[in-house]
Amino acid sequence: MRRINYLGFAAAAISALAMSCSTPPDTDGGTEAGADVPNPEQTYTFVIDQLTIDPTDNPDQPHTGFNLDDLFSTDIDPLGCAHADFFSQYDNDQHCTMVSAEHCTTMPNTGCARTASGCHGGVDNQLPTLANTIMTAANTDIRMALSDTVTQNKLALIVRVSHVNDTTTDDSVRVAIYRAFPTFTTGCTSVVGGREYTIDSSFLMGGTDVDANARVVFDGSIVGGRLQVRAGGTGGVFNLPISFGGYNINLPLHQVQMRANLTAGASGELSSGSLGGWVGGQDVIDAVSMIAPDYVSVVRGVIGGLVDIQINMTCGDQMANPPTFGGIAVGLGIHAVPAVISTTTPSAAAQAAGTCGYSMPDGG
Repeated sequence: MRRINYLGFAAAAISALAMSCSTPPDTDGGTEAGADVPNPEQTYTFVIDQLTIDPTDNPDQPHTGFNLDDLFSTDIDPLGCAHADFFSQYDNDQHCTMVSAEHCTTMPNTGCARTASGCHGGVDNQLPTLANTIMTAANTDIRMALSDTVTQNKLALIVRVSHVNDTTTDDSVRVAIYRAFPTFTTGCTSVVGGREYTIDSSFLMGGTDVDANARVVFDGSIVGGRLQVRAGGTGGVFNLPISFGGYNINLPLHQVQMRANLTAGASGELSSGSLGGWVGGQDVIDAVSMIAPDYVSVVRGVIGGLVDIQINMTCGDQMANPPTFGGIAVGLGIHAVPAVISTTTPSAAAQAAGTCGYSMPDGG
C-alpha cells in the first residue's frame, strides 16, 4: 500500500488626506500626501514561490504568524491553552511591553522590539512543533514536503492586490487569493516570475472575471510599504488548498492574516511575508479521515497537545464523547514573485494535462 504523507498540509484607496478642495475626490476615499490628483489604481499579481514552516519552535527565536487571540501567554496560562507565545519575525506590533493576566494593558499597543526590556511576544504558531513531532515520530520532513510542493508547481497560489494607489501608504486595498494552474510545460522544478497561470474555477463564484468573482477576498492596507491583511474575528475563512501524494484537501484557515513587503514592477515581489490563522483540531482529523483513515487515532493524539486557541471559551475536552478540540495556530513564511493570469483561459475547472505540476485526478 502506498504511504501517504497525511500531514503534508504544513497546510484600495489611498491614505493621506492632503488633496486641495478643487481636486475631485477619489472614489476609494483616500489621497496621497502632496498629490494634486489621485494616482491611477494599479493591480499587482503574484505567485507564491516560497511557503515555509519555521525551522524551530524555540521560543528564543522569532517566528512567522500573528497574535490571533490578543493574548500574550506563557506556558502555564490557561487562556492560552498552556502554550507560550512567540516573538514575531517581522512585525513588532505583535508584541507588548505592559502585560497583565495575559492581556496587553497599553492602549493603543504600539508594540516593542523583541530585544527590548520587558517586551512580551504574542505570536500563536504551533506548526513548527507539529513538524518536529512528525519528524521524530514518523521520520517525515513535512517542511521539505511543503517546500517541494510549491517549488515543483504542484501548488500554485496567486495573490492579487488591486485598488492600489500608492505602494508606500494606502489605507484601502483589495487582496484576493486563488489556487491556480500553471499553463507552462517546462522549467517545472522552480517557480519563476512572469509566467502564466489559469485560475482554478473553484476559487471563483461563477463567471470568468477573476476580479469580480473572487471567492477568497480581503480588505487590506499598505503601511510603510508593507501590505497588511486581516480578516477580523473568526468570520474570515480561507480554505487553504494543500496537495500531497497526488491528493488535494482544503483546510479551513480561520481569522486569516497576511503581511508582506510589496515591491512593484517586473522584478517586484512580496517579501518578508507571513501568512497566519488557525485551523480547528477536528478539521484536521476530518481531513485525515478522508484520505488516510488508518492514521486517525494517531493524529487525534497529536492534535490534542497542539491546541493553543480557545474556541467557545475552551481549549477542548478529550474526555468528551466524541472529543472536542480548540484551534491550532498556523504561521507560514511566504515570498511571491510577479505572475500573469491567462487572457485566453483565465479560469478552468481542472489543470491541463502535461503542464507543470499536473497529477492524475485519482491521485496517480
